[in-house]
Amino acid sequence: MSEKLHHSTSLLLLVGISIASILTNDLRLIFSVIGGFSEAIINFILPGLFLIITEKEVLRTVRDPKVTKWSNLVIVGGYSVLGFGLCYFTVSNVSMML
Repeated sequence: MSEKLHHSTSLLLLVGISIASILTNDLRLIFSVIGGFSEAIINFILPGLFLIITEKEVLRTVRDPKVTKWSNLVIVGGYSVLGFGLCYFTVSNVSMML
């Protein structure tokens, strides 16, 4: 990632969060969304994506049938972890908003 893209993304997030915090009467809502998003990303979504990407690379380079069968199973597991992370994020934030 280029330095310019990193700085512009960080600035955009900072400005967006700041504006949302200024316009909201209750900061718990803002903190819960940010916390739920960060927790789901770090604990579930990124590990699932890393697992999927790594195993797809293994499938691309290794032609052994035993490895292929195992890698396909691991990819399904990666999608399961990814899906669980997205559901966890949605449920944790919707329950906080109610």
